[in-house]
Amino acid sequence: MSPQLTARESEGGRLQPSDLIAGGPACWRANERATGVAKASRLPSSKECDSRSASASASTTFGSGDARARRPRTRARARPLPKRARAGAANQRREPTGERWQAAGVGPRREQKKSGPRAVKIMFDPRDDDGRDRDDGGRELSRGSRGPGDVRDRGSDDPRDVFMRDLDLPRSREREHVLDRDRDYSLRESETRTLATIGAFRVVSSRDLQDHNGRTVDPHSGDLRHLREQGLVRTIPMDGRKDVAVVLTDLGRHLLESHRHERDRDHRQEFYAELKKPREMEHDAQIYSAYLREAERLQERGARVERVVLDYELKREYQQWLHERDRGDGRPDRDENEIEEWASSHDLPYFDHQVHFPDLRIEYEDIDGRHEREDVEVMTVHYRGGRAAAAARSGFSCHGGSSARTGGRSDDPDLAGEFI
Repeated sequence: MSPQLTARESEGGRLQPSDLIAGGPACWRANERATGVAKASRLPSSKECDSRSASASASTTFGSGDARARRPRTRARARPLPKRARAGAANQRREPTGERWQAAGVGPRREQKKSGPRAVKIMFDPRDDDGRDRDDGGRELSRGSRGPGDVRDRGSDDPRDVFMRDLDLPRSREREHVLDRDRDYSLRESETRTLATIGAFRVVSSRDLQDHNGRTVDPHSGDLRHLREQGLVRTIPMDGRKDVAVVLTDLGRHLLESHRHERDRDHRQEFYAELKKPREMEHDAQIYSAYLREAERLQERGARVERVVLDYELKREYQQWLHERDRGDGRPDRDENEIEEWASSHDLPYFDHQVHFPDLRIEYEDIDGRHEREDVEVMTVHYRGGRAAAAARSGFSCHGGSSARTGGRSDDPDLAGEFI
């Protein structure tokens, strides 16, 4: 811009030099400094330009003659911003609505005005909107062992959670203190599940247990090591295998029994401690794996597992009944017809003059509300000849197990014919 006045600008002598200086180079530089940054939100006013150029606004003669003119006060046009900078500035100028902040859950406080003759300013912060105060049936978050996410409260149908439904033990990812007599233990949900599972099946392979991250437990670290160091479980090596057998100690069983809810003793889950038959440890350690496969099939058709019964419990009940009328000589006072009737009343097969017991009985509630049973047999390489034939004839759901000699595992429940 030239400092020389045009004829129209100087006409009448109404313009003063300070006005020209207000729009002169000093103001231009101030304007450039204000608009050169992409995030600038406004242009400098005329007063600001006047103050920045006050030292140069005393008096200046322009053109020929003594005419002193003041240039009209105008705002200098800002230099256009790049496209990306314009978009950024537009985003900064755009005020998000309260709904956007509420959806995001964070945001600055902003003022909302109520309509009406008495307008009142309200400071609104979406962080002050506590969802727990709403009565809209929103989802509740788990509060650990005492909250609505509790397994025993929601009736979880996960086959792994069945055995801790009636236990008042920690259900959170963080360990909590548990008192039992004069001892202080620390447990979390995965460790509660591990204790209940081992107790229900007496012996379980470590490869079928999961830690708090859903991974297979490591016998030398993590959950299993923590339980072992507290004296609640014991691990037993199995010949030719990388995994180990895990059983409850007497302390572990007592912890479960002392923290269970009262329930009918005839229909509550039984817990066992220590190894009953060391020679059958490899076979018995695979019963839990067979249970998981069978429980998944039941779950697919809408059934809900209530508890499991091992052959120990079935045989114990049978022996108590069988010797109920003994005369002191140790021989049972029951005839074959009575034994067959007892077997029929307990849904157990009777042939070859004896009652046949499954490795595992799963009691469940079917989708129509009927209470049913599923008997499971685990067949290893040792099932040959008459034993395999008896398993096939019994009508049990047979699952193939693995052994140190053969390795591997079969998921086919109808294996009895292959072993005959």
